[in-house]
Amino acid sequence: MILRQLPNLISLLRLLATLPVTLLILAEAYASALVLFVVAGLSDGVDGFLAKRYNWRSVVGGCSTP
Repeated sequence: MILRQLPNLISLLRLLATLPVTLLILAEAYASALVLFVVAGLSDGVDGFLAKRYNWRSVVGGCSTP
């Protein structure tokens, strides 16, 4: 894996986390759902930081203007 794709991988994992969060809420496991939701939120900051810090851009996550 190319390191510059790491923010996209983190975003993909965050997207995939929506199913477990939903299932946990439906199972009334609110504490576990909250923990996973918070981890997903923190991962948003991490992938944004990595992308900005190292100026990593991709077609998927980037914009067309610098």
